[in-house]
Amino acid sequence: MAINVNKLLEAGCKVKIFMADWFALTNHNVSLRKVHDVCAYTTEMWRTVGMHLDEVELVRASDEVSRDTHRYWPLDMKVARRTKLSDMVECILSSKDMRLYGSFLYQPKGLFSDEVFDTCLHSAAILSRDEADVWLLDIGQRASNKVVERYREREAAMREDRHRPVVALSHGVLPSLLEYPEIEMFGDPRWAIYMEDTEWEVGRAMRKAFCPPGTADGNPCLEYIRQIIFPLFGKFEVATL
Repeated sequence: MAINVNKLLEAGCKVKIFMADWFALTNHNVSLRKVHDVCAYTTEMWRTVGMHLDEVELVRASDEVSRDTHRYWPLDMKVARRTKLSDMVECILSSKDMRLYGSFLYQPKGLFSDEVFDTCLHSAAILSRDEADVWLLDIGQRASNKVVERYREREAAMREDRHRPVVALSHGVLPSLLEYPEIEMFGDPRWAIYMEDTEWEVGRAMRKAFCPPGTADGNPCLEYIRQIIFPLFGKFEVATL
């Protein structure tokens, strides 16, 4: 995300990061205070990897919703009322299918009610920010963008005027480094590379990483190179002994 935000800034965009602290409560059994601690940590992580935070405005969803509650909640209810459940489920499941995890496409086993609620919350947040020309979302938030686009198309048809399209850019999600992440523990230290990892831990993860020879599609090692190494350094060198 830091790389893409810097690209937007270099292109002359005014960037506001909408930190979805309040929405995180639908996915995790934690307090809002704990989520705010994570937000602060994430901000420092962005600073460490080089995001130009002095040119970025950071806002928290909880503050924005509280400030504009008379507008936000009616939009949330309208999205829920005017979106068929079948359409909502289709948007969510199709978005999940796009997420690569290791060597296979993640196939959802089912859908929880909080996922529908969460999609409504995110969709209302997008609709309530009319001043935004472009949204930068991770690929897992494609469902909200699809729901918003369909909602606006229906609203425009009812009013017989043109709707304002949602311009959404997606940044990728790094895949698991494991060959079979669906049967491994999520807490396995080999799952991914983390900001707090030592040089030894990074080396261990890479030595154990799944890297099928002659295969580029779904290769987690190549995804790390494509999404991180090339944008930051422009090249990748392999040293042989």
